[in-house]
Amino acid sequence: MVLIAMGLSEGRLIMRAKQADFFEKNREVGPRRSQHGGSISRGKRKVSRPLDTRKPVHLVLKSSSARLKMSFLAFKNKVAVQKIVRERAKQFGVAIHGFELMSDHVHLVASFESRAMFQSFLRTITGLIARHVTGAKKGKPFGKRFFDGLAFTRVVQGLKDMRGLKIYLFKNEVERDVHPMARADLEREAAKSNKARRRCGRAAPATAKASAKKISEAF
Repeated sequence: MVLIAMGLSEGRLIMRAKQADFFEKNREVGPRRSQHGGSISRGKRKVSRPLDTRKPVHLVLKSSSARLKMSFLAFKNKVAVQKIVRERAKQFGVAIHGFELMSDHVHLVASFESRAMFQSFLRTITGLIARHVTGAKKGKPFGKRFFDGLAFTRVVQGLKDMRGLKIYLFKNEVERDVHPMARADLEREAAKSNKARRRCGRAAPATAKASAKKISEAF
């Protein structure tokens, strides 16, 4: 009986895993897909980018060439890239909800009124950012593509997804700005706080929730 029960339990787990894989695959390549660009589009046939004017989109622009003087965090680039993004967002009617610059990639969370306007915004900022960072101009090309492949976009699915995305961006911010030793201290303090709350018989709030609150205030 125990073996049969175990077999049934394992069968359910396998079935759930297969279902999860199926739905995840559909999100990437099926009619309900929400992701486009980045590594998932390599070697696949060209399809239109999934966008929804009713939902925000998470945009990632990555460049392996963005190092040293060409890093997005370099003094001459950081302010310029931020200015390009915010000015063009205003021009094309794009609302910025989250914006994080890392050394070799850019994270944006944005909503838009028109698919065509968002695509124009995306095309314009990638061109202007690449031109500024590389110093390329007419008669003096950079010599290769600056950004790695297609820009990655993912349609944000609901409030829970948005909260998770805010937490992810906050972690990127901490990774970028906080010294590793200070980061370890923050994690230890959070663990102690959670442990103390458990002793008092209260449910310990996840550190992620505190992070989400902080990032939402920043948004």
